Amino acid sequence: MPSVTLSINTKNGLLTIPVTEEQAVLALIQEQGLPFSAPCGGKGTCGKCSVLVRDKNGLGYKLACQTQVVAGMTVELGANATMLIEERGKSTSFPHDEGVTGFGVAVDVGTTTLACRLFDRATGAILKTGAQVNPQVVFGADVISRIDVSRAGRLGDLHESLWRALDELFVRLCTEAGVSTANITSIVLAGNTVMEHIAAGLPPDSIGVAPYTPLSLLGEERALPVCESPVYLAPCIAGYVGGDIAAGLFAVGIDTAPDPILFIDLGTNGEIALGSRDGTHSCATAAGPVFEGASIRFGMPALTGAISAVIDNGGDFSLEVIGGGAPVGICGTGLIDLVAFLLRHRIIDETGRLLSPTETGEVADAFSSHIGIEDGQAVFYLTSDHSVYLTQADVRNLQLGKAAITAGIAVLLEKSGITLNDVHYLYLAGGFGRKLNLFSAAAIGLIPKKLLSKARAVGNTAIEGASAALLSQEARSRIHKIANRSAYVELSTDSTFNEYFMEALTF
Repeated sequence: MPSVTLSINTKNGLLTIPVTEEQAVLALIQEQGLPFSAPCGGKGTCGKCSVLVRDKNGLGYKLACQTQVVAGMTVELGANATMLIEERGKSTSFPHDEGVTGFGVAVDVGTTTLACRLFDRATGAILKTGAQVNPQVVFGADVISRIDVSRAGRLGDLHESLWRALDELFVRLCTEAGVSTANITSIVLAGNTVMEHIAAGLPPDSIGVAPYTPLSLLGEERALPVCESPVYLAPCIAGYVGGDIAAGLFAVGIDTAPDPILFIDLGTNGEIALGSRDGTHSCATAAGPVFEGASIRFGMPALTGAISAVIDNGGDFSLEVIGGGAPVGICGTGLIDLVAFLLRHRIIDETGRLLSPTETGEVADAFSSHIGIEDGQAVFYLTSDHSVYLTQADVRNLQLGKAAITAGIAVLLEKSGITLNDVHYLYLAGGFGRKLNLFSAAAIGLIPKKLLSKARAVGNTAIEGASAALLSQEARSRIHKIANRSAYVELSTDSTFNEYFMEALTF
């Protein structure tokens, strides 16, 4: 097939690339390592990889994964939207090691985001911080999609994409701090088990099939060809509970806590841990993607244009939109606020059924104009032009996600032999937890109402734990002990999980 030239408008200007007409636009974007979100990884199921295409047929939006390159085509990736990334969190105090020189970098490698800190190891001072979207989102929104890419023989693409982005972050932070990257003597990386495998160049394939056993639980320093400095990868607990959770549990001091602490990280994956200085139980649920908007009609991450909060004004409501301006979608915190609002006004009933237009007599007239039908299902419009709305299917997907978290909590309580009354604190980790309205979360049953007064948003505990591991050998030792003393519960084979899950489906 003869090659043609494709022009792509990016944040850095016009990029002209020779390609073949047999390629899909998404495949080309992946090859070029361009920042772009494709939640389903190119399967054509999510409908969210839209690009503005100009070709012989004119100008219009098309799915990048379903659009083949043709001669003379120009693709507009759109404005470089800014994502809200949590760079700080609660952290237990720890002294940095004396007599150490040079500089170091602590990294939280999330499925969706990257957060990084540059330290002076001699003083323990943070010199610069930075964050950005994980460029691997172009391969899919969750770890399963990354595993699929690895299985397809493209582990190298994932590995290179990650380290290219990290290298750019390191150079930027060092330049801002007036430090040479040659003086970086140590790197500590904390992430979920799949992300840590990809960072180390290890195939995560075995994590994707029962019994979900990773090649390694890591917790060691490795020399990687892509990096001049040794890289320490935080110890993982299991295939779906990674080094980010072990680091986070250290950050909240679970290994010194006399009373039980419930720790929930609602990122792209949903991990839960329950324990104290006597040890912990942990599990992972398949709930996370809904909180990132991956299975919601107008769902999106916390990017510019996302509805991040819904404010109840009594007879009406207002929206908070990231970056201001007109909304283009809704992120997880806004979704939870919205459903709590609709439950409060009986527009959604306890079974999760959304009112249809023929039933609007049951609600205030102020809301009846927001209720309609799209593609044969009930919807609730959030904008006057009906460009953004909540669907009945969205509500069902949220029910599944929140029920998985609730059931996971119930299983860990049972395994630990305690009740909710025994829990001293509920810590919600990650950027999602920081922005979450706790009252809305309790209203829909995402967190137990009994623990509302004990709930605390603790931010990015993974970066805090990684920072401690960079500066202190004692911190590394404690993180290892936390990981080793955490009994992992595989929910897919637990006999009681399904019972708790079915009970938790209603609001």
